[in-house]
Amino acid sequence: MAISLALKIQQIDPTNKETSLGVVIGVAAMFAIVGNPVAGLLSDHTRSRLGMRRPWLIGGVLVALLGLWIVAAASTVPMVLAGWCLAQLAFSAVNAAMTAVLPDQYPAERRGRVSGLINLGQAAGIPVGLALAQALNGSLVAVFLVPGAIGVAAVLLLALVLPDRRNAHGERAPLDLAGLLRGFVIDSRRHSDFAWAWAGRFLIMLAFSFINTYTVYFLSNRFGFGPDEVAGRAATSAAIGTVVIGVSSVLGGFLSDRLGRRKIFIAASSVLFGASVLVFPFVPNFTGYLVAAVVNSFAVGMFFAVDLALVTDVLPSKETDAAKGMGIFAIANKLPESVAPMTAPLLLAIGGGQNYVALFGAAAVIGMLGALTMRPIRGVR
Repeated sequence: MAISLALKIQQIDPTNKETSLGVVIGVAAMFAIVGNPVAGLLSDHTRSRLGMRRPWLIGGVLVALLGLWIVAAASTVPMVLAGWCLAQLAFSAVNAAMTAVLPDQYPAERRGRVSGLINLGQAAGIPVGLALAQALNGSLVAVFLVPGAIGVAAVLLLALVLPDRRNAHGERAPLDLAGLLRGFVIDSRRHSDFAWAWAGRFLIMLAFSFINTYTVYFLSNRFGFGPDEVAGRAATSAAIGTVVIGVSSVLGGFLSDRLGRRKIFIAASSVLFGASVLVFPFVPNFTGYLVAAVVNSFAVGMFFAVDLALVTDVLPSKETDAAKGMGIFAIANKLPESVAPMTAPLLLAIGGGQNYVALFGAAAVIGMLGALTMRPIRGVR
Protein backbone atom coordinates (compact mmCIF):
# COMPACT_ATOMS: atom_id res chain seq x y z
CA MET A 1 0.00 0.00 0.00
CA ALA A 2 2.97 2.35 0.45
CA ILE A 3 3.56 2.15 -3.30
CA SER A 4 -0.09 1.97 -4.35
CA LEU A 5 -1.22 4.93 -2.26
CA ALA A 6 1.73 7.06 -3.34
CA LEU A 7 1.00 6.34 -7.02
CA LYS A 8 -2.72 7.03 -6.53
CA ILE A 9 -2.06 10.40 -4.94
CA GLN A 10 0.49 11.23 -7.62
CA GLN A 11 -2.13 10.49 -10.30
CA ILE A 12 -4.77 12.70 -8.66
CA ASP A 13 -2.62 15.55 -7.32
CA PRO A 14 0.87 15.52 -8.90
CA THR A 15 1.66 19.11 -7.89
CA ASN A 16 1.07 18.65 -4.15
CA LYS A 17 1.68 14.91 -3.89
CA GLU A 18 3.99 15.04 -0.85
CA THR A 19 1.60 17.15 1.22
CA SER A 20 -1.51 15.26 0.09
CA LEU A 21 0.07 11.88 0.83
CA GLY A 22 1.11 13.08 4.28
CA VAL A 23 -2.41 14.33 5.07
CA VAL A 24 -4.07 11.09 3.91
CA ILE A 25 -1.71 8.83 5.85
CA GLY A 26 -1.65 11.09 8.91
CA VAL A 27 -5.42 11.54 9.26
CA ALA A 28 -6.18 7.87 8.53
CA ALA A 29 -3.65 6.83 11.16
CA MET A 30 -5.79 8.59 13.78
CA PHE A 31 -8.62 6.18 12.97
CA ALA A 32 -6.26 3.28 13.54
CA ILE A 33 -5.08 4.82 16.81
CA VAL A 34 -8.64 4.79 18.12
CA GLY A 35 -9.69 1.59 16.39
CA ASN A 36 -6.97 -0.71 17.75
CA PRO A 37 -7.67 -0.39 21.49
CA VAL A 38 -11.45 -0.13 21.03
CA ALA A 39 -11.59 -3.27 18.88
CA GLY A 40 -9.20 -5.04 21.28
CA LEU A 41 -11.31 -4.23 24.33
CA LEU A 42 -14.50 -5.31 22.57
CA SER A 43 -12.82 -8.51 21.40
CA ASP A 44 -11.82 -9.35 24.98
CA HIS A 45 -15.49 -8.97 26.00
CA THR A 46 -17.02 -10.71 22.97
CA ARG A 47 -19.25 -13.69 23.71
CA SER A 48 -20.24 -15.60 20.59
CA ARG A 49 -20.32 -19.09 19.17
CA LEU A 50 -17.48 -18.03 16.88
CA GLY A 51 -15.25 -17.13 19.83
CA MET A 52 -13.56 -13.90 20.94
CA ARG A 53 -11.24 -13.14 18.02
CA ARG A 54 -12.88 -14.73 14.98
CA PRO A 55 -15.78 -12.22 14.54
CA TRP A 56 -13.34 -9.31 14.48
CA LEU A 57 -11.01 -11.05 12.05
CA ILE A 58 -13.79 -11.82 9.56
CA GLY A 59 -15.80 -8.61 9.88
CA GLY A 60 -12.72 -6.40 9.90
CA VAL A 61 -11.10 -7.80 6.77
CA LEU A 62 -14.32 -7.60 4.73
CA VAL A 63 -14.89 -3.94 5.67
CA ALA A 64 -11.22 -3.23 4.91
CA LEU A 65 -11.72 -4.56 1.38
CA LEU A 66 -14.61 -2.13 0.95
CA GLY A 67 -12.36 0.73 2.04
CA LEU A 68 -9.71 -0.29 -0.48
CA TRP A 69 -12.33 -0.35 -3.23
CA ILE A 70 -13.31 3.25 -2.37
CA VAL A 71 -9.64 4.31 -2.60
CA ALA A 72 -9.20 2.49 -5.90
CA ALA A 73 -12.26 4.16 -7.42
CA ALA A 74 -11.51 7.63 -6.02
CA SER A 75 -11.06 10.62 -8.30
CA THR A 76 -10.28 13.20 -5.59
CA VAL A 77 -7.98 13.37 -2.59
CA PRO A 78 -10.91 13.67 -0.09
CA MET A 79 -12.40 10.47 -1.54
CA VAL A 80 -9.04 8.71 -1.14
CA LEU A 81 -8.94 9.99 2.43
CA ALA A 82 -12.44 8.65 3.22
CA GLY A 83 -11.68 5.20 1.82
CA TRP A 84 -8.29 4.96 3.49
CA CYS A 85 -9.75 6.01 6.87
CA LEU A 86 -12.38 3.25 6.60
CA ALA A 87 -9.72 0.72 5.60
CA GLN A 88 -7.45 1.70 8.50
CA LEU A 89 -10.32 1.45 11.00
CA ALA A 90 -11.20 -2.02 9.71
CA PHE A 91 -7.60 -3.20 9.58
CA SER A 92 -7.34 -2.11 13.22
CA ALA A 93 -10.06 -4.60 14.16
CA VAL A 94 -8.18 -7.35 12.34
CA ASN A 95 -4.88 -6.35 13.91
CA ALA A 96 -6.25 -6.20 17.46
CA ALA A 97 -7.64 -9.72 17.19
CA MET A 98 -4.62 -11.12 15.34
CA THR A 99 -1.94 -9.80 17.69
CA ALA A 100 -3.83 -11.23 20.66
CA VAL A 101 -3.31 -14.72 19.22
CA LEU A 102 0.34 -14.66 20.37
CA PRO A 103 -0.31 -14.22 24.12
CA ASP A 104 -3.53 -16.28 23.83
CA GLN A 105 -1.90 -19.35 22.33
CA TYR A 106 1.82 -19.43 23.22
CA PRO A 107 3.83 -19.61 26.48
CA ALA A 108 6.56 -17.05 27.19
CA GLU A 109 9.46 -19.40 26.37
CA ARG A 110 8.22 -19.84 22.77
CA ARG A 111 7.14 -16.29 21.96
CA GLY A 112 10.51 -15.15 20.59
CA ARG A 113 10.66 -17.73 17.82
CA VAL A 114 6.94 -17.40 17.08
CA SER A 115 7.35 -13.61 16.91
CA GLY A 116 10.22 -14.14 14.48
CA LEU A 117 8.02 -16.28 12.23
CA ILE A 118 5.18 -13.75 12.43
CA ASN A 119 7.61 -11.00 11.43
CA LEU A 120 8.88 -13.18 8.58
CA GLY A 121 5.34 -13.53 7.24
CA GLN A 122 4.77 -9.80 7.59
CA ALA A 123 8.02 -9.02 5.79
CA ALA A 124 7.36 -11.55 3.02
CA GLY A 125 4.12 -9.76 2.18
CA ILE A 126 5.98 -6.57 1.29
CA PRO A 127 7.88 -7.70 -1.84
CA VAL A 128 4.89 -9.73 -3.00
CA GLY A 129 2.76 -6.61 -2.69
CA LEU A 130 5.40 -4.49 -4.42
CA ALA A 131 5.71 -7.03 -7.24
CA LEU A 132 1.94 -6.95 -7.65
CA ALA A 133 2.03 -3.14 -7.62
CA GLN A 134 4.58 -3.24 -10.43
CA ALA A 135 2.73 -5.91 -12.43
CA LEU A 136 -0.66 -4.20 -12.02
CA ASN A 137 0.65 -0.65 -12.40
CA GLY A 138 -1.53 -0.17 -15.48
CA SER A 139 -4.65 -0.42 -13.28
CA LEU A 140 -4.80 1.49 -10.02
CA VAL A 141 -8.03 -0.37 -9.26
CA ALA A 142 -6.44 -3.81 -9.46
CA VAL A 143 -3.35 -2.65 -7.58
CA PHE A 144 -5.53 -2.12 -4.50
CA LEU A 145 -8.14 -4.86 -4.87
CA VAL A 146 -5.93 -7.82 -5.82
CA PRO A 147 -3.71 -7.56 -2.69
CA GLY A 148 -6.87 -6.82 -0.70
CA ALA A 149 -8.52 -10.01 -1.94
CA ILE A 150 -5.40 -12.02 -1.02
CA GLY A 151 -5.57 -10.51 2.47
CA VAL A 152 -9.23 -11.51 2.81
CA ALA A 153 -8.44 -15.10 1.80
CA ALA A 154 -5.53 -15.34 4.26
CA VAL A 155 -7.45 -13.93 7.22
CA LEU A 156 -10.46 -16.17 6.51
CA LEU A 157 -8.09 -19.15 6.52
CA LEU A 158 -6.73 -18.07 9.91
CA ALA A 159 -10.28 -17.69 11.23
CA LEU A 160 -11.13 -21.19 9.98
CA VAL A 161 -8.25 -22.99 11.73
CA LEU A 162 -7.89 -20.82 14.88
CA PRO A 163 -8.69 -22.65 18.16
CA ASP A 164 -10.32 -19.48 19.44
CA ARG A 165 -10.94 -18.71 23.09
CA ARG A 166 -14.51 -18.21 24.31
CA ASN A 167 -15.88 -16.07 27.09
CA ALA A 168 -18.29 -18.10 29.20
CA HIS A 169 -21.60 -16.48 30.07
CA GLY A 170 -21.14 -14.32 33.16
CA GLU A 171 -17.35 -14.48 32.98
CA ARG A 172 -17.05 -10.80 32.08
CA ALA A 173 -19.13 -7.90 33.39
CA PRO A 174 -21.30 -6.15 30.78
CA LEU A 175 -19.38 -3.39 29.05
CA ASP A 176 -21.10 0.00 29.32
CA LEU A 177 -19.72 3.39 28.25
CA ALA A 178 -18.04 3.98 31.62
CA GLY A 179 -16.46 0.53 31.49
CA LEU A 180 -15.29 1.18 27.95
CA LEU A 181 -13.53 4.39 29.00
CA ARG A 182 -12.01 2.79 32.13
CA GLY A 183 -10.74 -0.06 30.00
CA PHE A 184 -8.21 2.17 28.29
CA VAL A 185 -6.52 3.26 31.52
CA ILE A 186 -3.25 1.48 32.28
CA ASP A 187 -1.34 2.71 35.33
CA SER A 188 2.14 3.49 33.99
CA ARG A 189 3.59 3.33 37.52
CA ARG A 190 2.28 -0.18 38.22
CA HIS A 191 3.06 -1.32 34.70
CA SER A 192 6.20 0.72 34.00
CA ASP A 193 7.77 -2.07 31.93
CA PHE A 194 4.84 -1.93 29.51
CA ALA A 195 5.09 1.88 29.40
CA TRP A 196 8.80 1.77 28.52
CA ALA A 197 8.21 -0.93 25.90
CA TRP A 198 5.49 1.27 24.40
CA ALA A 199 7.86 4.25 24.30
CA GLY A 200 10.59 2.22 22.60
CA ARG A 201 8.23 0.99 19.88
CA PHE A 202 6.87 4.53 19.38
CA LEU A 203 10.36 5.96 18.82
CA ILE A 204 11.50 3.28 16.37
CA MET A 205 8.19 3.49 14.46
CA LEU A 206 8.45 7.28 14.29
CA ALA A 207 11.90 6.94 12.74
CA PHE A 208 10.69 4.17 10.43
CA SER A 209 7.67 6.26 9.34
CA PHE A 210 9.91 9.18 8.37
CA ILE A 211 11.69 6.86 5.96
CA ASN A 212 8.87 4.63 4.78
CA THR A 213 6.43 7.40 3.90
CA TYR A 214 8.83 9.08 1.50
CA THR A 215 10.81 6.15 0.06
CA VAL A 216 9.21 6.44 -3.39
CA TYR A 217 9.82 10.18 -3.59
CA PHE A 218 13.38 9.85 -2.20
CA LEU A 219 14.34 7.31 -4.88
CA SER A 220 12.82 9.51 -7.57
CA ASN A 221 14.53 12.68 -6.38
CA ARG A 222 17.90 11.14 -5.49
CA PHE A 223 18.40 8.93 -8.54
CA GLY A 224 16.00 10.42 -11.10
CA PHE A 225 13.74 7.36 -11.44
CA GLY A 226 10.43 7.91 -13.22
CA PRO A 227 7.02 6.73 -11.92
CA ASP A 228 7.21 3.42 -13.82
CA GLU A 229 10.82 2.66 -12.87
CA VAL A 230 10.57 3.59 -9.19
CA ALA A 231 8.07 0.80 -8.45
CA GLY A 232 10.51 -1.76 -9.88
CA ARG A 233 13.44 -0.34 -7.95
CA ALA A 234 11.43 -0.32 -4.74
CA ALA A 235 10.37 -3.92 -5.41
CA THR A 236 14.02 -4.94 -5.86
CA SER A 237 14.99 -3.29 -2.60
CA ALA A 238 12.06 -4.85 -0.77
CA ALA A 239 12.78 -8.33 -2.14
CA ILE A 240 16.36 -8.20 -0.90
CA GLY A 241 15.22 -6.66 2.36
CA THR A 242 12.69 -9.43 2.91
CA VAL A 243 15.34 -12.13 2.79
CA VAL A 244 17.45 -10.20 5.29
CA ILE A 245 14.47 -9.42 7.54
CA GLY A 246 13.45 -13.07 7.43
CA VAL A 247 16.89 -14.25 8.50
CA SER A 248 17.30 -11.66 11.25
CA SER A 249 13.72 -12.15 12.53
CA VAL A 250 14.00 -15.90 12.90
CA LEU A 251 17.58 -15.70 14.16
CA GLY A 252 16.81 -12.94 16.66
CA GLY A 253 13.67 -14.64 17.94
CA PHE A 254 15.40 -18.01 18.32
CA LEU A 255 18.45 -16.57 20.09
CA SER A 256 16.26 -14.42 22.33
CA ASP A 257 14.34 -17.50 23.50
CA ARG A 258 17.48 -19.61 23.79
CA LEU A 259 19.39 -17.05 25.85
CA GLY A 260 16.36 -15.85 27.77
CA ARG A 261 17.19 -12.24 26.90
CA ARG A 262 15.21 -9.60 25.00
CA LYS A 263 16.58 -6.15 25.87
CA ILE A 264 20.08 -6.48 24.41
CA PHE A 265 18.72 -7.52 21.02
CA ILE A 266 16.30 -4.60 20.91
CA ALA A 267 18.87 -2.03 22.03
CA ALA A 268 21.52 -3.23 19.57
CA SER A 269 19.10 -3.31 16.65
CA SER A 270 17.88 0.22 17.48
CA VAL A 271 21.45 1.57 17.29
CA LEU A 272 22.16 -0.33 14.07
CA PHE A 273 18.92 0.98 12.57
CA GLY A 274 19.85 4.59 13.32
CA ALA A 275 23.39 4.20 11.98
CA SER A 276 22.17 2.74 8.67
CA VAL A 277 19.59 5.50 8.23
CA LEU A 278 22.35 8.13 8.45
CA VAL A 279 23.92 6.65 5.32
CA PHE A 280 20.85 6.82 3.05
CA PRO A 281 21.01 10.48 1.91
CA PHE A 282 24.72 10.19 1.05
CA VAL A 283 24.81 7.03 -1.06
CA PRO A 284 26.20 7.78 -4.53
CA ASN A 285 24.04 5.33 -6.48
CA PHE A 286 21.25 2.78 -6.18
CA THR A 287 23.72 -0.02 -5.42
CA GLY A 288 24.95 1.93 -2.40
CA TYR A 289 21.35 2.42 -1.35
CA LEU A 290 20.77 -1.33 -1.49
CA VAL A 291 23.81 -2.01 0.72
CA ALA A 292 22.55 0.45 3.34
CA ALA A 293 19.06 -1.02 3.03
CA VAL A 294 20.40 -4.52 3.77
CA VAL A 295 21.94 -3.32 7.05
CA ASN A 296 18.76 -1.44 7.87
CA SER A 297 16.59 -4.49 7.10
CA PHE A 298 18.69 -6.69 9.38
CA ALA A 299 18.13 -4.25 12.23
CA VAL A 300 14.41 -3.90 11.49
CA GLY A 301 13.84 -7.66 11.39
CA MET A 302 15.57 -8.30 14.69
CA PHE A 303 13.92 -5.36 16.43
CA PHE A 304 10.33 -6.16 15.51
CA ALA A 305 10.65 -9.89 16.16
CA VAL A 306 12.15 -9.58 19.64
CA ASP A 307 10.19 -6.46 20.60
CA LEU A 308 6.88 -8.22 19.94
CA ALA A 309 7.96 -11.05 22.22
CA LEU A 310 9.06 -8.57 24.89
CA VAL A 311 5.76 -6.70 24.96
CA THR A 312 3.78 -9.92 25.37
CA ASP A 313 6.03 -10.74 28.33
CA VAL A 314 5.20 -7.43 30.08
CA LEU A 315 1.57 -7.13 28.93
CA PRO A 316 -0.76 -6.16 31.82
CA SER A 317 -3.55 -8.70 32.53
CA LYS A 318 -2.62 -10.85 29.55
CA GLU A 319 -4.86 -13.69 30.75
CA THR A 320 -8.06 -11.60 30.46
CA ASP A 321 -7.28 -8.45 28.46
CA ALA A 322 -4.68 -9.48 25.91
CA ALA A 323 -6.36 -7.87 22.89
CA LYS A 324 -6.95 -4.60 24.75
CA GLY A 325 -3.31 -4.44 25.84
CA MET A 326 -2.06 -5.26 22.36
CA GLY A 327 -4.47 -2.67 20.97
CA ILE A 328 -3.03 0.00 23.25
CA PHE A 329 0.45 -1.11 22.26
CA ALA A 330 -0.61 -0.82 18.61
CA ILE A 331 -1.04 2.92 19.17
CA ALA A 332 2.76 3.04 19.33
CA ASN A 333 2.73 1.64 15.78
CA LYS A 334 0.03 3.92 14.41
CA LEU A 335 0.56 7.25 16.15
CA PRO A 336 3.93 7.79 14.38
CA GLU A 337 2.14 7.28 11.05
CA SER A 338 0.11 10.36 11.93
CA VAL A 339 2.93 12.41 13.44
CA ALA A 340 5.62 11.68 10.85
CA PRO A 341 3.78 12.81 7.66
CA MET A 342 2.76 16.04 9.34
CA THR A 343 6.25 16.88 10.65
CA ALA A 344 8.40 15.43 7.88
CA PRO A 345 7.50 18.21 5.37
CA LEU A 346 8.93 20.74 7.86
CA LEU A 347 12.25 18.87 7.85
CA LEU A 348 12.19 18.47 4.07
CA ALA A 349 11.55 22.23 3.68
CA ILE A 350 14.75 23.21 5.52
CA GLY A 351 17.02 25.09 3.14
CA GLY A 352 14.46 25.38 0.37
CA GLY A 353 12.96 21.89 0.10
CA GLN A 354 13.84 18.23 -0.55
CA ASN A 355 16.24 18.18 2.43
CA TYR A 356 16.48 14.41 2.92
CA VAL A 357 19.64 14.87 5.00
CA ALA A 358 17.56 16.62 7.67
CA LEU A 359 14.75 14.07 7.40
CA PHE A 360 16.94 10.98 7.65
CA GLY A 361 19.19 12.59 10.25
CA ALA A 362 16.20 13.17 12.52
CA ALA A 363 15.04 9.59 11.90
CA ALA A 364 18.48 8.24 12.86
CA VAL A 365 18.60 10.13 16.15
CA ILE A 366 15.04 9.13 17.08
CA GLY A 367 15.72 5.48 16.25
CA MET A 368 18.83 5.39 18.42
CA LEU A 369 16.92 6.92 21.34
CA GLY A 370 14.76 3.80 21.27
CA ALA A 371 17.71 1.84 22.66
CA LEU A 372 17.61 3.89 25.86
CA THR A 373 14.06 2.82 26.68
CA MET A 374 15.22 -0.75 27.34
CA ARG A 375 17.34 0.18 30.35
CA PRO A 376 14.49 0.87 32.86
CA ILE A 377 12.63 -2.38 32.05
CA ARG A 378 13.04 -4.74 35.02
CA GLY A 379 10.66 -7.62 34.43
CA VAL A 380 12.48 -8.95 31.36
CA ARG A 381 16.22 -9.51 30.87
